[in-house]
Amino acid sequence: MSMKVLSLDAKEKELVIKIESLEDLYWLTGIIEQEDLVTAVTTRKIRVGGRESKKTERVPMKLTIRVEKVTIDPYSYRTRISGTVLECPEKYSVKGRHHTINVKEGSTIRIVKTKWHPAFLTMLERAKEASTKTPILLVAMDEEKAVLGSVDEYGLKELTELKSQIPSKGAGDLDRYSFERTYFKKLAEIIQEYLDRFGAKAIIVAGPGFMKEKFMSYLSEKKPEIASITKTGYASSATLNGLEEILKRSEFKKLLQEISLTLHSELMEQFLYRISKERNLVAYGLEDVKASIDAGAAEKVLILDKLLFSPKNKAKILNILDMCERTRAEFHIFNSKNEPGRLLQNFGGIAALLRYPLVQ
Repeated sequence: MSMKVLSLDAKEKELVIKIESLEDLYWLTGIIEQEDLVTAVTTRKIRVGGRESKKTERVPMKLTIRVEKVTIDPYSYRTRISGTVLECPEKYSVKGRHHTINVKEGSTIRIVKTKWHPAFLTMLERAKEASTKTPILLVAMDEEKAVLGSVDEYGLKELTELKSQIPSKGAGDLDRYSFERTYFKKLAEIIQEYLDRFGAKAIIVAGPGFMKEKFMSYLSEKKPEIASITKTGYASSATLNGLEEILKRSEFKKLLQEISLTLHSELMEQFLYRISKERNLVAYGLEDVKASIDAGAAEKVLILDKLLFSPKNKAKILNILDMCERTRAEFHIFNSKNEPGRLLQNFGGIAALLRYPLVQ
């Protein structure tokens, strides 16, 4: 499902959004700034039973707050928007008090911006595009275990691990065969569960040795509908590192090319190559990247999400995104939890690939 922009008035700097996924929260956190006005239905503890009563209950109400702080909590799947209450129902005396609105899947919120950034339209379009792409399931397996993950626009996630319980090679062949079949059956069931949950339309199974080929034979026999959307390849281990290896394998490039993580890996490879061979065709660090965009030299700008979400740097980053819009430079927001993002962090969290060298 895609983020629903229920209304948008750039002239009035106002938009109404319905949140439909965790990824929507990611983009929302980048859009909301300090001093913005946010209106939503929320809950607040209210004293009941008169002035002397100590009894409280949480009451739903529609509030408008002036934003002071925005944070995303990926573990509780919420964005927390904190600030001072400006508007509230007359019967509740909470105006002027501090409140936190918890935005989650299904929430509808109205945002009135203090400043409308041209880059917001691009960010909203990116959110819409990203949410229409289904994740790809990854399996790194060997004789001992299988590790399952998924990769989507926001990166690689480890999902679960399955122990094989296959006895050592000293056991009889029939015994090992029976345990292998049980292992494959459980793994196929787990894969089916995640296919149903995510709507994934492609699977990559990789690992050392021949276990992946044996598993593919099992799928072809017992689960041909899964086998038909599965590709196999090599990974050195049945670990999270094995899943990361899959993303780098050339044989899967076409399948993975629409995933932003793959694009971000390629952009970082270009950047690192230029650092070593064509140093005058890159810039990194806030000031140097800003100067390259201002000069019209920046072709692609790589930005770590931490900078966009940081109260200290958010205004600077939004200004840089607006400059990208004006100079037609592409901008890419990197997830700090993935390898390309971790590499970008080493260069101040922001870099640019240049069209031509800047005159020093």
